[in-house]
Amino acid sequence: MTDYKKRLLKIKSLLVTIPVLCLALISVYLTFKFISFDPSKIEFVTTSSKIYDRNGEFLWGISKDNAVKNTPVKLETVPSYCIDAVVAVEDKTFWENIGVDINGMGRLLISIFTNGSSGGGSTISQQVIKNYTQNIYSRDSLDKVHEILYAIRLNSYYSKEEILEMYLNNIYFGNLNYGIESASLDYFGKSSKDLNLSECSYLMGIPQWPGVYNPHGDASKGIERQKTVLAAMQRDGYITLDELKESQNYELKFNITPIEVRAPHFVQFVHDQIAKEQGEEIYKSLNINTTYNYSLHKEVLQYLKSTVESHKDHNVNNSSVVILNKDNEIEVMIGSVNFFNDDIDGKFNSAMGLRQPGTSIIPIFFKFALDSGKTFDTSYGNFPFEVTVQREDKTENILIKNFKDIPGDELRLRDALNSIAVIPSVNLTIDVASSNSLENIVAELDRYRYFVPRQELNTCNNILIIEGCEISLLDLTRAYALNFVSREEVRYLKEDIFDVTVSDVYNENSEIIRNELKTFQKAEWIRYFGDTINDKDIFAFAFNENYTIGIWMGNTKGEEMNNISSEVLDPVLDKIIEALDKDI
Repeated sequence: MTDYKKRLLKIKSLLVTIPVLCLALISVYLTFKFISFDPSKIEFVTTSSKIYDRNGEFLWGISKDNAVKNTPVKLETVPSYCIDAVVAVEDKTFWENIGVDINGMGRLLISIFTNGSSGGGSTISQQVIKNYTQNIYSRDSLDKVHEILYAIRLNSYYSKEEILEMYLNNIYFGNLNYGIESASLDYFGKSSKDLNLSECSYLMGIPQWPGVYNPHGDASKGIERQKTVLAAMQRDGYITLDELKESQNYELKFNITPIEVRAPHFVQFVHDQIAKEQGEEIYKSLNINTTYNYSLHKEVLQYLKSTVESHKDHNVNNSSVVILNKDNEIEVMIGSVNFFNDDIDGKFNSAMGLRQPGTSIIPIFFKFALDSGKTFDTSYGNFPFEVTVQREDKTENILIKNFKDIPGDELRLRDALNSIAVIPSVNLTIDVASSNSLENIVAELDRYRYFVPRQELNTCNNILIIEGCEISLLDLTRAYALNFVSREEVRYLKEDIFDVTVSDVYNENSEIIRNELKTFQKAEWIRYFGDTINDKDIFAFAFNENYTIGIWMGNTKGEEMNNISSEVLDPVLDKIIEALDKDI
């Protein structure tokens, strides 16, 4: 054989070998991608968790960055009309195919070799993969190849019913709705299990162009798309011609009313607390059953609104409430009278904001005083006086006076407690601080301050416990509950997960103070009121064997109120107590 013929043979061999090697490498790559894809690990980012109150009433769905609404359902609860509609319009060979449409695969091969964009329609299985990989709008041919491989693998692992359930729970329906249930609740105001043929055919047309076909976009275009869905259903034998005409003539009633935001401050509180423990897990379709009492919330909110409105001439603009039951479970947390009113900073949870406790801290501090050896018969002066305090780099003179006329040159601690007297209480503070380090006093009060991160707490830099040592309404209400009602840590979930415990602060002196107040007030419900020296905040508390109530009212602009005292909150306590007594 001549050298020329040898060289020619080598070239021919090479020309054959290269494509074979390429095909072999492609086969290895595709096989690796097919085998490495594990359908059991599929997780959709378009999920949200649901928060419910103690009676199973839905409060709100939470998702990452509040970006989605998603309520998964089981396929057996979805009407057959909806299932038939989506199969007819999206993937008519769904029940028989291997996850891909063979004709579509042919068009894809043409697209790859011609560098075109004709990729063929995606099957339901492929759309599930698109949502999982987040390549919903990709036109890349390699992505399409992966999508086909994964769709086939998906069908080898899951049943058709399981795949369809994934699709219906995660496909996008517009207006932040992922899944048929969220879309049905949003657009028709009812569960997907109650949808009729006309409603199913409308919904199943939305995913092709969700931003336009959803009723918040252009309902008329959505209805035009519905005709296409109904025609496909009639074509494939799912419905008769008479059913098609009847459905087209059915007047759809859309639910376009604004969605009610239920207990928004509490919902955010639950989100923040669980996120500290669970991180991203909080967004993965959890059903979060809380201790909240939404029906009570609605009643209390009305009381607050009317009280703030009737006292606006006193420069009052906001109020908040916390109610704990005997098990220290949060039943109500209202952070403002109007969540959407930016003029009062309504989105800020005032139940969590740090405030001077004023005279409302007296029963808690008296318990510490009794622990330190004082008795109710110990007497202190009752004359107004000035004290000088240091705040960072500024010195201030503060006049210590009672908020109402309380006669007597001296008062026993028993009388100071029952009359909510500021002067003898501050004198007690000075006395206790002289025999106990300020650090010990602060440490004692610090046991009640739990929900606000420690680094955000202002240090008590003076001995005026009443005027300083800021605390949130939630923690202050919790302090009343821990001392006078319950020994347990506050709870907000019905399950035991995520709850925390602290050292027991209940002792016999707590019982002594409770009994003293109960004997003096001669009532089952014990009440206590708090006023601050700077006239910016007023508080009211009430507790019995079953509940602890805490109320704050003030001005969120940082302005002083005028000519108002905490006792204006007494009627609000009356109404809340009446509601609670009725609820027991």
